Parts: sequence; C-alpha cells; structure tokens
Amino acid sequence: MRGGWFDYNLPGTWGGYHALAAAPHQALVIGPWTHLAWAPRQAGHDFGAAALGDMDALQVAWFDWALKGRGGPPVLGVRVFDIGANQWRVFPRWPETRPHVLHLTGDGRVAVRGGGLSGQPGAASREVFVHDPYRPVPATPYLGERSEIDQRTDVLVFCGAPLAAPLTILGEVRVDLAITADAPSFDVSAVLSRVTPDGRAHVLTSGYRHVPAGGAVSVSLKPSCITLMPGERLRLSVAAAAFPAYPVNPGTGTDPRAATAMEAVPITCDLATNGSALILPRLAV
Repeated sequence: MRGGWFDYNLPGTWGGYHALAAAPHQALVIGPWTHLAWAPRQAGHDFGAAALGDMDALQVAWFDWALKGRGGPPVLGVRVFDIGANQWRVFPRWPETRPHVLHLTGDGRVAVRGGGLSGQPGAASREVFVHDPYRPVPATPYLGERSEIDQRTDVLVFCGAPLAAPLTILGEVRVDLAITADAPSFDVSAVLSRVTPDGRAHVLTSGYRHVPAGGAVSVSLKPSCITLMPGERLRLSVAAAAFPAYPVNPGTGTDPRAATAMEAVPITCDLATNGSALILPRLAV
C-alpha cells in the first residue's frame, strides 16, 4: 500500500494495511506527499531528493508481480518517511511504539495566556472558550504556519517545554479531553504542531470529532512520522471548528451539514485539564 502523510486518503491506507498486516506479502510505503504527487516539496517545505521515492517504477514493478506473475515482490515490510529527519525509516513490519503521555495543564486562563503539556498531571483547572459560528476558527493545512490562529481566544493552546533530546513520533496520535458544552452537540478540533526555536508553529497532524454530548471525548489524529529535534516544542491547539474543512456546528443539535446559518448560536465549551492528555506513539528504541 502506498500513501502520503498529507494525503486525504491516508486513514484508509493506514487502516487497510493494519487490517491485512498478518497476511503474506504486505508492504506499506508512506512518503511526505499529498494524494498523487511524489514531489519532494510540499507546502513550501523541501524534503530533499530522497523524498522522490521513485514511486512510479515501484508501482509498475508491484503490478507486474501481483497481476502478471513477473519476478518477486519489489518491496515488503514498512517504509515510511520521517518528515523531521528528512530520511526514510525501514522496518520488516510495523514497529513497536510506546505511549508517551503529556498532560494538559492550565490555570483557568488558557484561552488568553496559554497552557502547558507536562509529563505529570498539574493542578486541576477549568478552561472555558466560546465558539462563535459566525467567526469560526479556520482550518490550517498540514505544514502550514498557524501562530496567528493560535492567538485567538476561541482556541486553547497547550505548549510543551523545549525538548532536551530527539523525540520520534510514529503512528496515530490521540487526544483525550474532558470537555462539555452548553449545547445539544458541539465539535472538537485538535491540531498538533511543531514549534521551532524561532517561534513558528507548523501543523503536523490534526483530528476532528462531532460530539453529540459532552464528557470524555477521544479524538484520533491522522498518523505521522516525525523526529523532533532538541530545542523544538510540541503544541496542541483545541477549538470547536476547523472551517471550511468541516461544516460549522450550529449548536442546536441539527446536523451541521443540513443546518442553516440563521439558526446557529454561540457555544460555550468547558474543558477540564484533569483527565485531559495528549498521547503520542513514541518509537521504541
């Protein structure tokens, strides 16, 4: 199976490989690409000549073997591109990862002052923000810079400390949130970014959930492979919209895809840091 970290079909590629991983002759190749272009430049980032991958020749060789019986399988196992180290990582099968848990911390003013990501739970706090359906938080493309968006008061931003050692994330990221709202339904957008020492925040992956009722909400973010370098930080941004990637929730219980703009109302969301965490799949060494 072939996919790209920035491909909108990545969840299907990811799920298909893991559903068939135990079968013989399985292969997974994921590069720093969108849906069809095997180009090394994406969203203004140049991943180098190695990112080309020669996918056209690989696919022809695979079809020759699978459909015409010519030769042997051209590639087996797992081959994924690390968008932080700008190099391929090769494994005989999907490698073991360990959950790396970062707890959300705040002091009740995260919407205006920001919060933290910590290896240990902090003091319990409630973080409130208001979703305005007529001024929804905009979506940011992968690798896009979102520092300006994160300055909005309808986005909760949690940032970790600068890394002292490299950290390799490989697989699906998950965010567990203890969140409620004063509406029959609401949406949760979770965006994970890499913050460079100069303060730029580039989107690595994101996830979105339509929530019929509040409580414990788990948001799965698209898989990724990146090695963060010393001095870089992780940033988690939580909001109630990512427009126009997803339709705006009207806050009335009506399906957002069928709702009219006239019926939309503001939604007040309340997130408890106690019980909220970012779970990263850390590559086992």
